[in-house]
Amino acid sequence: MNSKDFKYILVNDIKIAYTDKGSGKALLFIHGFASFSYTWQQLISLLPQNYRFITIDLKSFGYSEKICDDNLSPFDQAIIIKEFIRLLKLKNIIIIGHSMGGAVSAISLFDEEFRKKISALILIDSAGLFEKLPDFIDELSSLSPDNPILKIADPRALALHVLHQVFSDKEKVSERTLRVYSENLKSENYRKCIISAARQIGIANEKSFRKKLQEIKIPSVIIWGDNDKVISLSDAYLFRDDLKCELFIIDKCGHSPQEECPEKTAEIIIEFLNSLNKKDTSNPENINREAIHHLYHNNDKIRMRKIIDKWSFGSVLLMGIVKTLQFMRKIGFKVKEDGWRKICGTFLRNEQSKFMLATFRLNYYDGYPKPQTITEARTIIIKRLLDFLSKTPATHWSIRWSPFKTHRDLTYFTDIVEAEFSGDGKLRKLIPHFDNTRRSFPHLDQRIIKKVLRRFIIFFNYNESALKKDHIKAWFILRSLQFSAKQIRVSHAGRHELKLLIRRLVNASFITFEVIRETDKDQRLKKRLKTPNTKLSKHPGFGLLNIKCRLLEDLSECDIWVQYHHVPVDGLPMQEMMHSLKAELGDRGKIIYPPFHSIASKPEIIYFGNMLFRARIFIDFENFLKFRKFLNEKYVNQMHGQATVASLIIWGLSQRKFFRNIKFLFPVDTSVYNDFPQERSLGILSIRPVKFYNRRDPFEGFLNFQHEFNRRLFLTRIGKSETYEFFELVSLLHPSISYIFNKIFPGTIGEVIGTAGITILKDAEMFVSPSTEIQRHGFMAIGKMDNLTEDGKLIGAVNICGTRKQLHEYFLGLGNLTHNLPKMLGIPFEQ
Repeated sequence: MNSKDFKYILVNDIKIAYTDKGSGKALLFIHGFASFSYTWQQLISLLPQNYRFITIDLKSFGYSEKICDDNLSPFDQAIIIKEFIRLLKLKNIIIIGHSMGGAVSAISLFDEEFRKKISALILIDSAGLFEKLPDFIDELSSLSPDNPILKIADPRALALHVLHQVFSDKEKVSERTLRVYSENLKSENYRKCIISAARQIGIANEKSFRKKLQEIKIPSVIIWGDNDKVISLSDAYLFRDDLKCELFIIDKCGHSPQEECPEKTAEIIIEFLNSLNKKDTSNPENINREAIHHLYHNNDKIRMRKIIDKWSFGSVLLMGIVKTLQFMRKIGFKVKEDGWRKICGTFLRNEQSKFMLATFRLNYYDGYPKPQTITEARTIIIKRLLDFLSKTPATHWSIRWSPFKTHRDLTYFTDIVEAEFSGDGKLRKLIPHFDNTRRSFPHLDQRIIKKVLRRFIIFFNYNESALKKDHIKAWFILRSLQFSAKQIRVSHAGRHELKLLIRRLVNASFITFEVIRETDKDQRLKKRLKTPNTKLSKHPGFGLLNIKCRLLEDLSECDIWVQYHHVPVDGLPMQEMMHSLKAELGDRGKIIYPPFHSIASKPEIIYFGNMLFRARIFIDFENFLKFRKFLNEKYVNQMHGQATVASLIIWGLSQRKFFRNIKFLFPVDTSVYNDFPQERSLGILSIRPVKFYNRRDPFEGFLNFQHEFNRRLFLTRIGKSETYEFFELVSLLHPSISYIFNKIFPGTIGEVIGTAGITILKDAEMFVSPSTEIQRHGFMAIGKMDNLTEDGKLIGAVNICGTRKQLHEYFLGLGNLTHNLPKMLGIPFEQ
């Protein structure tokens, strides 16, 4: 979580950071002392997604403005909260306050007029009733040498000290949490603000506080960790008596249940929200208690035999390996790498496993004079991309091949190499643009750099059948450049810089430019939406990004397509990066998509080699989305949650004979539970719909399928599903074993995780699907589904990777399900 995740608003002339996501009834989350919005991430991911989630960083905390004055008490912060709610025009909201944030929440509700805007209150280990400062806060408020803020210089060590005070189980302090909090503590000014706030946190008149607390007559609930070392459990009972509400005590939990025990905290909050809505049984937010109990309590045991529903010799052998790995972990073997990342490194190594995202209509020269030539336009775009990438750590990766696995390495330079290719994919020209924050080769003259670039082009164009595989070709270029560099006479310092130059060139982001010159409107739009054929402009090295920039002929705006290697990164964080890129460069508005009858909307098919094709089609999802809304309004309890876009598409496709016995794969973001600091992560939901068919009652079969889909989705998100466990266990193996097993038993791993894939990035303007040899029945990627067309309709772009026969089946299956899903389920629905 960084500053770009936040919005900012001036509240009483103070710059306040906040996040605001989702729609529906608003939930406002107010963090505790020395914390910020990150504390709520895990909890929010577990709550029903029909709410609007707003988190605020209080004055001088998190990413809000640091003003270390005498106005940091809970009463001062309550003034900020009331004004913040007024400025955002929030009404009928639910406030959730933790620790100091609980005291701030309660104090704001002392205002009778303000209280009318609040419909409910949730307090988590709330401050406000202690007669003396807790030892932890008293320690932080002092100016003595014993104050850890003054004594511990290292931000990481200080963050660990603070987190160990608030967590009961110190093992639950993840590396990611430690990293996020230590980043905040790097600011010297922030430390001063913590000391200042600690000295003002006390409530001077506890009797008055309790009297006013008793006047709050809105639905409330209190949550407390039974092993809270910061605020005594006895305070929880006082809050319960004063607010006359239920108290829930979580076993083996410390001062921050929302971080240490998020699942149990979410369960309590969901049941409370459910009780508020119990009169509205059609409300999708009103998930019944049985469904909640099923999700949270009936899934404690992971049974690995569930991952296999078609047995063969290979699957029996695989299950034996899994049981062995479980035993190894039990006796002390530890996972050193995230399971998903290791799977990516083993099976997503080649060109076809890369994915691509696009963003359209960028106002790239915002803040610059409008360029008059293509050269000026390219210069501006590259300069702005260099600035953007240098501030985007998620892109600071390169790859490194070994015989059985592709690794990812952090890279410390954000270089861009401009490339020109011929129509048949031959490299013609390279123009490097080096990271302007670093010194660039003072001991090498331009003659030597140009010689290296010429040799790079020669080695890339070397046409040898043995070099057709991308990783072999990249390795060949690197080794050939390194060998030829030995023949160049330079100083000792120059020799070091020459090695660095070669490494930076192969690890750089590559960019190619294209000008759209078509004058016909339909042809121009078709060219604009055409998927770049990266076979003819391959990244020649080990860098993460391969960028295609298309400029309109009048140079008024540009579109950017970015191809990513899947080993270092995943789709969702990269889509967030594309969103940030558009915000940084400037937005000239939304692109209007073509109507179905136009030339630009015809299906696009590109041959990608190895009998695989990539296709892009446009689909009208309008009726499909209306039907999904209808299901979620009427049948949410029977489905034990909402019907997702992915589950409906999977069920609809499975009605065709071609897909009937196929196991589908759906990637799930698990980032809030990731214990590895450099990355976000994915889990895999796999399901075979045919297991749930009911010929007598198709709708009953669908309800059972959706129930199971929701169960697996929830467990995958929290890292407790069978497939998630499978990936973690496989990460104990040397990649050579996984690689060889897949070669000997090519269908077995696919039968575990799925042989047809579907992935959705709901905000992606264009999302080009990846593929692997495991998904032998194709892979489909869907971006935004409500793009406006020229004739006023809503469409979505669907990209599919597979054989010609598979593409045909996907085309027919998608067309059928988007128009006939109600008929498939056997329920009446007026479109």
